[in-house]
Amino acid sequence: MRPLYIYVCHRGWVYVGRPRQSGPDALFIVLDDFAVVRQWGTTQGLGQLAREGPRPETKFDPEPNGTEIAVTDIKRRIPTIPESWRGWPKR
Repeated sequence: MRPLYIYVCHRGWVYVGRPRQSGPDALFIVLDDFAVVRQWGTTQGLGQLAREGPRPETKFDPEPNGTEIAVTDIKRRIPTIPESWRGWPKR
């Protein structure tokens, strides 16, 4: 299974997804199991979300597989702990 990452992007958007490939012009990254993180639901920020997985208060807005985000919009990429995200995506 491909790794799951949390992406912090331009204007504070936070996403979670599995990178598949770069787009044909390498300006975009293609993501599967993708969602917008609307509410973190943590007391210790995104690091806690990456380490411990989704909390009961975490809110996601799922989007289709193959969603692309601009590489230039990515400010930070945080790897998740696979065991904590074992059931992802929960759709």
